[in-house]
Amino acid sequence: MHRRFRSFLTASGTRAACLLAALACGAALRAGELASADLRPLFARWGLDARRQGKRGTCSVFVITGAIEFAKAKTRGSSERLSVEFLNWAANVTHGDQKDGGFFADLWNGFTAHGICPEEDMPYRDEFDPKREPGEFARDQGSQAHALGLGLRWIKAWNPRKGVNAAQLAEIKRTLLRGWPVAGGFLWPKDPQWDDGVLRMCPRPEVRDGHSVLLVGFVDDPVKPGGGTFIIRDSNRDDPDERLFPITRLFGGNVYLAGSRGRNHMARSKYLVAGVEVIFQEYRHPVYPQLWGDFEPFMSVVDLIYNRGLEALEIIRRGR
Repeated sequence: MHRRFRSFLTASGTRAACLLAALACGAALRAGELASADLRPLFARWGLDARRQGKRGTCSVFVITGAIEFAKAKTRGSSERLSVEFLNWAANVTHGDQKDGGFFADLWNGFTAHGICPEEDMPYRDEFDPKREPGEFARDQGSQAHALGLGLRWIKAWNPRKGVNAAQLAEIKRTLLRGWPVAGGFLWPKDPQWDDGVLRMCPRPEVRDGHSVLLVGFVDDPVKPGGGTFIIRDSNRDDPDERLFPITRLFGGNVYLAGSRGRNHMARSKYLVAGVEVIFQEYRHPVYPQLWGDFEPFMSVVDLIYNRGLEALEIIRRGR
């Protein structure tokens, strides 16, 4: 399902710069060596939560914008939300188009020509307006992004009929292990199904071309198809788990206490990958006399107080 990849790395030289690139050299992962990487706590630390594209076809724009946000935060030590709308405009004006969304290469050319401004200077809208343009101030802010010194190199060129080879897969993993996300375009299921937070694979007739996500980690697991899973940020999927465990890690926690019904919807594997143990509360609701009919649990403390008055605190203490 792999289609195209890029990554963000730090370059060394006369001055430090942040690259949209993959390091071609470096030791390969040793055969049989299991490894993992997870950049989600860094995104959480810098306040870079995953944003939603809505009904627009702007997944690639969100991916490149998110990667640039990460690169800027890691290079300068502070975060700033950047404008998806500006980058979308920059790609269009550079290539003479009026389309919503674009290929990675088009977006990069737009960034090279015009940069990218803060989100507040050209906020994202629910609907695409091909006539919308940034103001003079936003354009000036956008050009200042060139000071980041970004460059680009492909890990794998676009070819929906051919997946990554072993060397390219190892390079993607090395990039993530070094602490940089990888932008990727994929053949994507027409009807995505998730098993414990893992996207279910499906045959070629059941996929579309395509969808872009940001790879922010991986876990080697010989039990999984293909030998492991990638961790992604997806602008087209609202996943509460992607907010909860990074917050837990951000504040130094390694245990998340969830309600018993969380078993029905929480992707516990994601928490385990992030080093967070999930404990489900097995609450035994106390029974107390109510005014009408059979006892009805989980009616809130207000019901308890109105029914039992001063006995309420002792009844609460009996619950476990």
